[in-house]
Amino acid sequence: MNRVFNHLDHTMEENSSVSIPEHVQSDLKRMAEWLMFHNYDSYMNVYASIRSNILLRSVQGLKDYQKASSLTMASPSTLSALPSPSSPLPRTKFRLDSTKKGRLQYAIEKRATKMLQRASGYSGMGSRKSDVREESGVSDRETEHFLILATSMLKLMQIESQLMLGVIPIQHRQKTFEIISRDSFELLFNDGENIGSRIKRSIGRHEYTAILTIFPIIKTLITLQPGFDDIFVGSFASTRANKLTTLLKTFQTNGVRALEEFIENIRNEQTSQLPKDGTVHEVTSNVLMFLEHLTEYSETVASTLAQDPSYNPLPTTTTKHLDEAFKKTLLGAYIRRVLTQLNLTLVTCSDLYYDNSIKAIFRLNNACYILKALQGSILLDLLKTKEPDCQQNYIDMMEDQKKAYLHTTWKKVEDKLFGADEIPIAVLKAGKLRDKDKQVIKDKFSGFNRELDEICRLQQTYAVPDPELRATLRYDSRNNISSKYKEFYDKYASVPFTKNPDKYIKNTPETIAVLIDTFFDVS
Repeated sequence: MNRVFNHLDHTMEENSSVSIPEHVQSDLKRMAEWLMFHNYDSYMNVYASIRSNILLRSVQGLKDYQKASSLTMASPSTLSALPSPSSPLPRTKFRLDSTKKGRLQYAIEKRATKMLQRASGYSGMGSRKSDVREESGVSDRETEHFLILATSMLKLMQIESQLMLGVIPIQHRQKTFEIISRDSFELLFNDGENIGSRIKRSIGRHEYTAILTIFPIIKTLITLQPGFDDIFVGSFASTRANKLTTLLKTFQTNGVRALEEFIENIRNEQTSQLPKDGTVHEVTSNVLMFLEHLTEYSETVASTLAQDPSYNPLPTTTTKHLDEAFKKTLLGAYIRRVLTQLNLTLVTCSDLYYDNSIKAIFRLNNACYILKALQGSILLDLLKTKEPDCQQNYIDMMEDQKKAYLHTTWKKVEDKLFGADEIPIAVLKAGKLRDKDKQVIKDKFSGFNRELDEICRLQQTYAVPDPELRATLRYDSRNNISSKYKEFYDKYASVPFTKNPDKYIKNTPETIAVLIDTFFDVS
């Protein structure tokens, strides 16, 4: 009997993904029948003990392999071949089963990608660099290892379940399989609990990137749970199944908390990182990037939100009974909350600008960025499930800020051109200007030149990264001031108010248009 079991062990080590050879199955079946016929049923305990050790050894061997492979550093050639976070090339998405490359190579590439992401600084709100705390947080590598372990565990347990057929009588299979799987399952469950606890602590430290760690785990556990349910049958089914459900529930609860913490982080964003040139705030780009990442796990995020009463009146831990429309509504509700808080935070930040012109520029840049990010992804369709007019709302917001920009930028200039001290046309045509009249005209030109120089100086330090918005603002400024200056220029430029006209008449309507085209040119 031990000889056959040892042969079975050797066969499984050679190829654990296939059933044992038919002749071995036949030998085991005949032996089992003979032993049972002669009441030697103790062989089942021997079988269960051996297979339990083999299963545990396989699982522990996988963990040891993962630990060893994670210490292997990526080579420079591997790093150079990977796309950077800002590259237009598609990034490799996480796959549990990679057929084109070995797991070691895959783990190395994943780690190299993570290193590049850290180098880019994208891990936290604003422009703060990520404070990577791998000693207490959970890295992408650890998440991947756990998911591979869980998937491998299910596969190995399914194989063990099949191996019992014909060897263990049907009335004893449940108890035997419980012994075989107990230690290995506890190892998996303890790893999951450990990761869940560390993610919870990360969320408590307001490290919102933990959210992107949670959802791959939730997604995989939801996918694997039916398979585990199928093999967990009988008296011990409820215990094991409940443990899996509890583990999944823990991750989902942490997921809900993490999603709420993310909104809270936006609310508490420090204003010290306010961009001096009025460009898009980094919190805006990070929030939109984060939301786009969430859509990659739309099913999982929906299942997480579905258990929160604030999103779903009838909480549930799965999306099995949720229709597609309701799933989109759940995501749309969360996206709406995030963007609402983002808009409030941006308004608060903009109020710290010393000048109303750059305040309007800042709000325009961020509104434009948000709108285009929504239009360029599935986010817009999701948001429309809760806010049908969201696109028009952002367009209206931008129009209001354009008006605010034009008013605050050119008001002082317009005040210099036209005011209560206007000289009547009849006096100008008569050509008999009093000294007082001449000084008024001189002051108008000097004041205009001075204000225009200051406007140009400031506007050239402001940034409008979107080409379309930049062109629109320049066009609107030309239309706004050029026609008014032309009216002023035609009225006073030919009047003999000075013996040194070049001192005062420094600009023509054409040169003003050229100056406006230098706005937002930080180069």
